Amino acid sequence: MASSNSKAEVTAVVPAVALSDLVTIFGLPFLLATSWLLPERRWCRLCQAVVPFAAPMMVSEAKKLHQAIGTTFGEREPVPSPEAILRDLTSEHVLSQLQLLRCYRPGGWRPERRFVGRPGGTRRFSG
Repeated sequence: MASSNSKAEVTAVVPAVALSDLVTIFGLPFLLATSWLLPERRWCRLCQAVVPFAAPMMVSEAKKLHQAIGTTFGEREPVPSPEAILRDLTSEHVLSQLQLLRCYRPGGWRPERRFVGRPGGTRRFSG
């Protein structure tokens, strides 16, 4: 008679420090300095330039990305390539990190572009 405890337990070996941890440790000071010192008008180019380095941290399995994109878009045409979607997603993620870090700059942050609503616009959405 076999007991339920006789099955071999499978344990995953998890490294103490992952590659993404190292990227964060070394990338954060770079992003912080960049967000504080680089003018906002240059951020988009920088974000596009760091995509090859940041994209591998965004998606661990390209096959799952392709499946998710196929499921999301279905039969619609034209469908952007998974590579283009990942590139844009990564660029926007880096941009959001720069914006977040800029908020911690001494003196705060006042974005060059502002969204301004029309007077009374919020009344129609409340209660």
